Amino acid sequence: AQCLNSLTRLKYPRDAFEVILVDNGSQDRTIEIAHQFASALPLRILQKPGVHISELRNVGAADATGEVFAFLDADCTVGEDWLFGVAAALRDESTGVAGAEMLMPSNASWVSRIWFWKGKEKRGEVGYVGTANLSVRRDVFLRAGGYDGSLETNEDCEFCFRVHAAGLKILAIPKIAVV
Repeated sequence: AQCLNSLTRLKYPRDAFEVILVDNGSQDRTIEIAHQFASALPLRILQKPGVHISELRNVGAADATGEVFAFLDADCTVGEDWLFGVAAALRDESTGVAGAEMLMPSNASWVSRIWFWKGKEKRGEVGYVGTANLSVRRDVFLRAGGYDGSLETNEDCEFCFRVHAAGLKILAIPKIAVV
């Protein structure tokens, strides 16, 4: 709910983006909660049980109609200018992927703070960005072959490595960080 609610506060024009939620058979109230946002967001809900998150991301990308894919994890929230930052970051044709690290909420537990502590903030050209907040143009995503759906984890690293091997930059841009 917090993730979808943050998307309702985007300043980006509603007719210029879509939200695709892909669920893999969750047993919580995800689908019920998502339906509550159907009138506030251009939202489509897809279900693909029993697959890895890498394949869920591919399912969402295959259903998307836009020219930019902005992948976001369900436990992340965005700032109201997030999509403006994403769009600006991907205007340069030499950029393959743009993203940023996750920021911890002010009420994060000590376990979260230690788990996500990274020391110095990533900025500029990097080896990869995490898929919790990763954006890529459609043409780059398709040319790279999407995510490796067989990977249970680290699909972001593997995808970014292939994009970089194609001669494109992977950028970490703190102003598009998510919480």
